[in-house]
Amino acid sequence: MNIKTPLPAGIKAVIFDLDGTLLDTEKLLFRYWREAASQFGYDMSPEQALTLRSLTHRLVQPLFTEWFGEGCDYRQLRERRMKLMQEHIDKFGIETKKGASELLS
Repeated sequence: MNIKTPLPAGIKAVIFDLDGTLLDTEKLLFRYWREAASQFGYDMSPEQALTLRSLTHRLVQPLFTEWFGEGCDYRQLRERRMKLMQEHIDKFGIETKKGASELLS
């Protein structure tokens, strides 16, 4: 991709969301939500994991209760997912989305 279009008059800057827009965190969230659920004895389907994209914890918590029952400790599961993701990021970093580097140059 090599598009060199000047910004329209009056625009001096563009702000991008980093998480999921420039950095490919969706793959990590998908992988580690499912892994954390499995470690707690739950079978999270790929469709369920995709449903969690871009949702806040206030919206996710009721989904976990619906999917896995009242006994599901969402906070512990979320903490485990965050720990697994952080370990991955510390070891491998986060891939940029295709075209992100070109867009910013």
